[in-house]
Amino acid sequence: MTRQMLPHGCPPNQSEGPIDVLVVDDDPLWRRYLAHRLQLVGFAVRTSVDGPGLRSALHHLVPNVVVLSLVVRNESGLELCRELRSVPATADLAIIVTSATNSSAVSARVDEVRALAAGATQFLPKTRSIEPLVRAIEEATNTMGVSPPGALW
Repeated sequence: MTRQMLPHGCPPNQSEGPIDVLVVDDDPLWRRYLAHRLQLVGFAVRTSVDGPGLRSALHHLVPNVVVLSLVVRNESGLELCRELRSVPATADLAIIVTSATNSSAVSARVDEVRALAAGATQFLPKTRSIEPLVRAIEEATNTMGVSPPGALW
């Protein structure tokens, strides 16, 4: 059951500064790694460990992009994605769902189909290479009319 706890009047990020990315992942090492690498590229990065943290962050400012793990503490990333899509203030938010599923190409494809069906803008397997995620963020924000940061590499 969807919690519907997201604010309906949360302010969208329309600043002229760097693209605001919210990384939601319960793995502390992965979360710190992504935050660090994305900041080096020029994004403004906030992090959250779980659904309540995501909802709290959205009360302050809706980011340009959410990078959401398929599995987060005590909640399904898919349910969080559906929740984001169900609230007017976040219905058009770029959501990139990530997964560490490495068991087979078939299970990775199943994860991708499930994420896209839940409303994800894009699905990416977790990889140490930051370039696919940077490209996905740039594509998502270009579609939304947000200017990407300056030089990326």
